[in-house]
Amino acid sequence: MDKLLILCDIFSLNMDELVKGNISLDNDSFKEDKALYENAQNKFSKMITLGVFLILLGVTIMSMSDGLINGGNFFINTFSSISTILFFILVTIAVFIFVYFGINHAHFVEEHPYFDDFYTKEEKSAYNRLFAGMMAVGVGIILVAVTILVGVEEILKTDVDDIPAAIGLFMFMITIAVSIFTYFGMQKAKYDINGYNKENKHHDIYSPEKNSLIGKVSGVIMLIATFIYLSLGFIWNLWHPGWVVFPLSGVLCAIATIIIGDDK
Repeated sequence: MDKLLILCDIFSLNMDELVKGNISLDNDSFKEDKALYENAQNKFSKMITLGVFLILLGVTIMSMSDGLINGGNFFINTFSSISTILFFILVTIAVFIFVYFGINHAHFVEEHPYFDDFYTKEEKSAYNRLFAGMMAVGVGIILVAVTILVGVEEILKTDVDDIPAAIGLFMFMITIAVSIFTYFGMQKAKYDINGYNKENKHHDIYSPEKNSLIGKVSGVIMLIATFIYLSLGFIWNLWHPGWVVFPLSGVLCAIATIIIGDDK
């Protein structure tokens, strides 16, 4: 009897519900758990996506200033210096977001290692359709961005490095695409509550196999891409074609999203 009372306390049920299995999906505690889980996962998805977006936005600004600097006048050089400072500010903010919200989310998982699967088949099916559509949109944006860049270079018969607007548009489209991959990939993981419970069943969220969240993978990919881009630019002055690492990283994020989402 004592054990039954303990179970009732743990799952916020009365004895009748526990013994007869009369557990309603409309139970207040069930609704509270769903709201708690969704708020935490949605916030984490948005903040990690914001971090990725800020890094790529900084790269976009840097790419545009690199195209302008060939002009050589005082105002353009000043803009280039400001854009470099702004880039590092954005990267610093992004890293802060990754660390702060990553740790907070880890604490949430540690405190709440298990949730009932409160999503219906219809909800999961609807999101899977949305997910497939958004992945296609992201890949389409990347392909359109590459097409525009190549087309501008061919039509104007000039090096794309001399067209800051084209570079800026290209990088901004890549930024949008990668942000789409990151956010909707993490949202897909949110719907896999069985996978969430399985990952955290040992209450050890710090082991390598527990940290396979799509957002973390995407964040690492983009940080590595940023490091490579900066190394190519500052050491060898290869800002172009160094920017190629970002569309490639976008594709890697999409691949990681699909693999990790299906692996759960």
